[in-house]
Amino acid sequence: MGRLFWMLSMQPLQLRGWLQECGIDHPDDSLLNLLRARDEDAESHRGYIVRMLILLWISGLMGALLTAVFLRRPESPQNILVAALMGGGLAGLTGLLIAVFGGMVLAVGVTAALSITLTSTFGLMAAVGAGVEPGLAQAATMGIAAGIATGLALDATRGVAAGEARSFLAISASSLLGGLFYGAELKLVVDAFDPLRSVSLGLGVGLTFGLFLFLTSSRLIFYPFEALFQMMLYGLQQWAKVGTLHLTPILFHDLSRLPYPGLFRHILLALESDPELAERVREVCQVVPGQRSITVRLLPYLQARQLESLIEARDFETLLRLPADFLPGAEGASRWETFREAARYLQAAQATATPYLRLQHLRKAEETIATLGTQILSGKPQLFEILNGPVLVLRTATQKGRQEAESVAVRQVPNPFRAGDPLTPEQGRELFRGREDIVRRIEQMLVDPNRSFSLALLGPRRCGKTSLLRMLPILLPDTFCLFFDLQANPIDSPKAFFRALAERGLEQARRDRRVELPALPAGTPFEAGGRWLDQLEEVGRQRRVLLCFDEFESLEGTFPGEGPDLEKLMGLLRGTIQHKRFVRLLVAGTAPFDELGPMWNNYFINLRELHIGHLEKSRALELLMRPIPEFPPEAVSPEIAEAIFERTGGQPYLLQLYGSILILRLNDQGRRQASLDDLSAVDEVVLTEGRPYFANTLQSAPEEARRTLVALSEGRQVALSSRARVWLRRRSLIGEDNTLLIPILGTWIREESDELFQGKTQ
Repeated sequence: MGRLFWMLSMQPLQLRGWLQECGIDHPDDSLLNLLRARDEDAESHRGYIVRMLILLWISGLMGALLTAVFLRRPESPQNILVAALMGGGLAGLTGLLIAVFGGMVLAVGVTAALSITLTSTFGLMAAVGAGVEPGLAQAATMGIAAGIATGLALDATRGVAAGEARSFLAISASSLLGGLFYGAELKLVVDAFDPLRSVSLGLGVGLTFGLFLFLTSSRLIFYPFEALFQMMLYGLQQWAKVGTLHLTPILFHDLSRLPYPGLFRHILLALESDPELAERVREVCQVVPGQRSITVRLLPYLQARQLESLIEARDFETLLRLPADFLPGAEGASRWETFREAARYLQAAQATATPYLRLQHLRKAEETIATLGTQILSGKPQLFEILNGPVLVLRTATQKGRQEAESVAVRQVPNPFRAGDPLTPEQGRELFRGREDIVRRIEQMLVDPNRSFSLALLGPRRCGKTSLLRMLPILLPDTFCLFFDLQANPIDSPKAFFRALAERGLEQARRDRRVELPALPAGTPFEAGGRWLDQLEEVGRQRRVLLCFDEFESLEGTFPGEGPDLEKLMGLLRGTIQHKRFVRLLVAGTAPFDELGPMWNNYFINLRELHIGHLEKSRALELLMRPIPEFPPEAVSPEIAEAIFERTGGQPYLLQLYGSILILRLNDQGRRQASLDDLSAVDEVVLTEGRPYFANTLQSAPEEARRTLVALSEGRQVALSSRARVWLRRRSLIGEDNTLLIPILGTWIREESDELFQGKTQ
């Protein structure tokens, strides 16, 4: 009962939520509606009804008793008491009628307001009837009591019924009307006794009632004491290191309309020692009118605490799933992108089992963290205060991970080889070999803005096309290269295509060039896409823009059943090729356009083809024997490198796979030098781990080309049509003399090709 009375008076907003949790969805309902509550909630509703009726009765009785006490006169004690009880009874009856047909909360509020107003009026009338002149102090005291009771009642009614506080305008209006009403009422009573005094007395008491009604409704009457108490609590926790946030007034009063001094810093202090309590106080701040700004100010600090927890738990996957606008504002977004970059390195280090690669990722993370530290030092002091803690935790996690990796790596041969994963500037730059001529040709074609053409990078699967595209940002430093993988970005509509393209561009521009690209404008998909490309053209006047589409063959299946949309998109790309001088297009794929159909040649005009294939022998041997400067020269001898090249024909993926498996074998056996005897065991692993590549190569071949591959793997010669010969040579599967260029592929076909492939060759 006591808790209900307190919450109704001081915490009506939280009371509404608490009642709803108890199953009372509409606490402002009438008594009739509450009695019709569902069976499963009947007990809660009955308990609520009983308590509210008791409060209604107490409200009427308290008004009567207060009136009898304040207006007590030896000449007419019985008359005043009877009059007060009559007023209280009338207020209670009115409240009961409102409870039955209107609402329980409204009934208690009206009863509390009317009980003091009516009982004081009847008491004054009784005093006047007994010939006793009402005293100004007594009447003013009743006005103050009535103002406080009415203010609390109005706030309680509004808070519980609507879940929100009244505005200052509503409070001011109700205070003015209440003061006029109460003053006029007192004037009428006193006028019968002393007409000359009634005006001044009514005006004074009306002003007193209105003032205290305003002070109570706005809660200004409590604020000085609460503010002083809050400052004392903050001082105790700051200097005496005593936890005091659980005593903050905001936890006991949720209608304060002015901010408490020191509360924001008080919550920050508690974040370290009691984060759950700090979060609870922050949630209450969202409800309390005068403290809502604290919620906005606290959010970055709570986010920083969340970052620290994720880093300490090494949950980088969750961290990287946080939205791009996690830290608000342009400066916050820039620092957040750098933070995410460091987290990506740490996630990569955590995912790899190779100590050398782990060290690489951790070194990159340290470099990025150093950059981030400089950024926050040069930024706003508040941003430093927010991010300094997470950056320190990030740096500690990186240093600890590096120490662990170094203790393992010192006993092993470094294994930088990456089989299957595309190389990136951050991961595997040293392994990027033998593509200098292609990069030089791309750069030469981009130099002249007056020439309009598109580029097509063509080559077989797993030959390094994606690696080349990902490396372009560092190989072409004066060009912004937007990489977009059509297979890695699921798209089912033009709108989704342009949105994903713009989002990837924004992310990469921030990461690679620390610049902001324009966002996708509003409008229909193709209108928005066209305007966005126009904006890129303006960006390109300062730095050339190269749009790189990987796996471009997937474009035809991007909009299934939507031929017109695909043609519109192709038309937009053609317009970019023809009319834009600072935005160029580069597509990468396996099949030349003459194998895809006439649409591609019609739209991709002025096409310049660049072919990428196997590595030359000298670059392949160099890669195997000296992939990185710290690689021990005795680990892979020229004879072993030569034998691997003969098995792979310089195919980039297979070279990386052989190198990786060979070094893993050395480290497992605690050796630092390979021998030719190791290659037999390595061959077996390659045939197993390379199965997806081998199977895809055979399965994707046309019928005649497939028969040829099977025959060559068995040492048989076959007559080739010109079409099959061109298809196989374009994919670097056979040489000029029609021999198999990848012997290990022939081994796999002989040993592992299943009945499906065998049946197709019959």
